[in-house]
Amino acid sequence: MKNSNKPLVLVVDDDPKTLFIIDRILKSGGYDVVTSDSGSDAISVAVEKKPDLILLDIMMHEMDGYEVAAKLQLYQETSDIPLIFLTAYGGKQSRTWAVALGVVDYLVKPLDKDLILNKINKYLQTYPSRKTG
Repeated sequence: MKNSNKPLVLVVDDDPKTLFIIDRILKSGGYDVVTSDSGSDAISVAVEKKPDLILLDIMMHEMDGYEVAAKLQLYQETSDIPLIFLTAYGGKQSRTWAVALGVVDYLVKPLDKDLILNKINKYLQTYPSRKTG
């Protein structure tokens, strides 16, 4: 359960440097942040913490972002959490798969601080928190 009224964002990426950078960007933007470096851990964290939004890398070693997104759709606790994909690839096929999985947006690396914060703010307003208590 969250300890503050700030929106909670789960960031999932298997690159520690990327996790650190995004963590700093989001905290500077007024968000609470929890990070995960693997798909299976991200699913567990999402079910437990019920973040307001998830930033999810596509290309990860153990389980890719497509698989994580599909599994998150199977859980009642996580199926309506907005997902934004993060990727180094901007191909049309990747975007098509993302849309098919219900991903709300797609950000291509390298990431721009203002763009990340604007997108997160947009989707947190579009998809208000489902948490109670």
